[in-house]
Amino acid sequence: MRRISILLVAVVALTGLGLSAGAAGATTTKSSSTCGTLAKRFSGLSGIDASAAKNPKDLSKIFGNASNAFKAMAKKAPPKLKAPLNRLAKTYASLKSIDFTSATSIAKMESLTATIGKDSAAVSKYFATCKL
Repeated sequence: MRRISILLVAVVALTGLGLSAGAAGATTTKSSSTCGTLAKRFSGLSGIDASAAKNPKDLSKIFGNASNAFKAMAKKAPPKLKAPLNRLAKTYASLKSIDFTSATSIAKMESLTATIGKDSAAVSKYFATCKL
């Protein structure tokens, strides 16, 4: 059980790091109401709180909700944002199905959280050009 707790803490920390790094630039200045709306939604997703999960099923639900939110954003996003938002949705969908009792899942989570950080940064960089 201790192993699962440590693993859960690692996932929460890495996921939060990826989202926080991505959302940091979402509050700066491309003139478009769509850009501003998407920037606000993206910034809101940085508040995903995986630490509230009491068990792996709760965490799975949180990651599933994040995946759905990124899919919805990608549908309304400008072409430049579609790919990173879709990758974020796919990454969170992958996190949703991770087996927290498997040691091999640690390496997979590391790769997935790196993807989250990279794509979040790409989205934030785009939003940095928006006039909100």
